[in-house]
Amino acid sequence: MGTTAQWSDGSKEQWMDTRNPGRDASLRSLAIGMVLVLATWFSAAAALPGLGAELGLTATDERWAVVAVQIGFAVTAAGTALTGVADRVGPRQLALIGGLVAAAANVAPVARPSLWVLLMSRMVVGGALALVYPPLLKAAGAWARGDHGRVLGTMIAALTLGSASPHLVNGLGPVSWRALLCITSGTATVGAAMVWFRAGDGPATPPRSRVTVDDIAAVVRSRPLRLTCLGYVGHVWELYAGWAAIAPLMFAMWGDDRTASLGAFAVVAFGAAAAVGGGRLGDRAGRRRTAIAAMAVSGSLVALLGFATPWPVVASTIALAWGAAVIADGGQFPALVRDHAHPTLVGSVLSLQLSLGFAATSAATWLVPVVADAAGWRWALICLAPGPALGALALHRLDAVAHPGHGAPRLAGSY
Repeated sequence: MGTTAQWSDGSKEQWMDTRNPGRDASLRSLAIGMVLVLATWFSAAAALPGLGAELGLTATDERWAVVAVQIGFAVTAAGTALTGVADRVGPRQLALIGGLVAAAANVAPVARPSLWVLLMSRMVVGGALALVYPPLLKAAGAWARGDHGRVLGTMIAALTLGSASPHLVNGLGPVSWRALLCITSGTATVGAAMVWFRAGDGPATPPRSRVTVDDIAAVVRSRPLRLTCLGYVGHVWELYAGWAAIAPLMFAMWGDDRTASLGAFAVVAFGAAAAVGGGRLGDRAGRRRTAIAAMAVSGSLVALLGFATPWPVVASTIALAWGAAVIADGGQFPALVRDHAHPTLVGSVLSLQLSLGFAATSAATWLVPVVADAAGWRWALICLAPGPALGALALHRLDAVAHPGHGAPRLAGSY
């Protein structure tokens, strides 16, 4: 049972009763699949202490290993957006392919341990995850009915837990770097299969469409979408660079590998509940205001964290609060894309937004450890604060959402 809405441009969207059991099962499978596949994202970062010692990696080598994932993601996400693949191929099909490729690439250094294999495998993992993360957001959004913030916030929570899980495995250890990569590749394979076999396509899944150059140009001309993308760039500048830095920061404060890994897991995983709560709040109080508030809090906390590092207990408490604030707005950005983008372009716009964000965070991820080595963690963490400040400024200029929560039509003057 459901209802159908027809927008002014003739496009239609069906809304399904949120009590539909197929909806709950599909969203659950999509979220669990996200957790399992995204474990490959930070698997090498968690494995670097053992991997780096065995391969004799320098600090620069290790930075490249972390940044390579983001570069691969940004390039592939841009490619799927500009070619229209994100809207021409089904999201669950893309996620299945991406998850299996990520699993295979993630375990490649086990078969042939070397710096170049590590770097190439991390870049391929990032590229494969660009076929998983945006499509799964699109797939989940197709099941939402007026609760896009909650649904997409839950998917961001799944991303958060998946990203944190390698630190948990490392912290519960001792686990060799080979075992860690094999475990996370195994979870990715299971997650990809779950998305394909256990989830279904939502009633609001738009028909597969051929995206043209004019469509992409129209997206670029759309002021709401430009500001939303700029807001996301500010958000993710802080997010992934901070997540990548949290384990080294914990080690610098506590001087113990297991404590650092468990501390990093706690900080990242603590954000999962905040992502769901932030999504619910965005549905009720407004996505723009919720995201602005979250970025104001996270930017203040990350700057404060740098000054608190001489006191590990205080700094760890601040880090937990930052871990919640930094991802509390994560569900707002894909929901804003869905609010402002035409339904047949949602996949491409999401991929383009994520590509821009991960290109920016690649620079931030490289910058933070360089500054930490040269000037200390205080100034390194302060480097992250301008991102959320600029992101909040962009969203402050964003007009009120059109058709909040329902997937907007082509906007007058924009398409």
